[in-house]
Amino acid sequence: MYSLFNEPIWGTQGANITFPKYQRAIQGLRQNLEKVIEYNRTYPRAVDSGHFLVKLLQSLNVPLSMDVNIYRDRVEEAAEGASMAFNMTSSLYRGRVFSPGLFYGPGSYEIVIAHSEEFDLRGIEDNWEDLCPVTFLTHPKTDLGMDTPIGFQTNGEEGLTIVLVNIPMLAVQYRMWRIREWHQNNEAQRTIMQFMSSYPLNNALHSQLDLAILNRFMAVYRGDPRGMSMVRKPYTLTRWEAELDFGLDQYAEDLQKRKYTFDHFLSVFKGVSSWTLRDAIRIPRMVPTRQVTWALAMSRARVVDFLLDWTKENNVDRNKGYCNDIQLETSRMLNDSALRSSLPRWAYPAWEDLFKEIVAKAKSVR
Repeated sequence: MYSLFNEPIWGTQGANITFPKYQRAIQGLRQNLEKVIEYNRTYPRAVDSGHFLVKLLQSLNVPLSMDVNIYRDRVEEAAEGASMAFNMTSSLYRGRVFSPGLFYGPGSYEIVIAHSEEFDLRGIEDNWEDLCPVTFLTHPKTDLGMDTPIGFQTNGEEGLTIVLVNIPMLAVQYRMWRIREWHQNNEAQRTIMQFMSSYPLNNALHSQLDLAILNRFMAVYRGDPRGMSMVRKPYTLTRWEAELDFGLDQYAEDLQKRKYTFDHFLSVFKGVSSWTLRDAIRIPRMVPTRQVTWALAMSRARVVDFLLDWTKENNVDRNKGYCNDIQLETSRMLNDSALRSSLPRWAYPAWEDLFKEIVAKAKSVR
């Protein structure tokens, strides 16, 4: 199940389906996001000195004076030990489930996955501000408020959140930021706590918002309520909820008539930051060991559960191959005693119940 939506797809099925209200809302949300990110960089809010990511960065102990290429390699060498020390899930270590959540606070059950996927260092002096070392694979939020994920519950929506942290990218971004502080603000340098909220967590809003739109579509399709940010902000954002929901409802009605594959279904929707919402849930390259596949599979559960329902309700025969693969792969995981022993003990009951339900749904479609 975790292997879905990662490989390139061929053909343009669904690529030309557009609804003006949806497109207008996406453009408007992009402008809102640019405004929020710029404000957070200009007026950074400091996270707590004991914040998870602050402590993670401080533990690396790699000199910032190194050449950036060497620095990145040294951080990658240190990242494995650091991620295990902080109970992050990775290809080498099963990690733990954090509750309350590190990013969304009470009501959020969070798995933090460490990885070191390669990224381009060419031109890093000019583009380091746009790096996104912290991204989301799944979260329960549907609101469009763009609240920085610094550890507070902001809209009442609760559930599973899975976060990716590219440790070398995080360290490189911090190095570039600190060097700028030395040169431009030496007498009154900002703190690492301010860096964290103005860059890594601020830039995480890109993936947070795209996933919120995906979650919002599933809520619109099912007639479920949508969340609203409860945070009062020092700036005004244009409200796009009504226009976006109208466009999503048009998609929901249109997609009931079409026979898309799972891959093409998600490619219909353009994202605010990702080219499509399929791209928004791409898993980075990592070795798929038992220590991490349990978490990667859980990151797919929400959208796979929805697509199984959609396939059955609309009798999409061409997805039966997907359903067969999902049933076989998920059943294999459930029967893998070594994999079960790799899970954090606290997570196993929820993981087992969730996957049994997916197997049952996949079997019913077949």
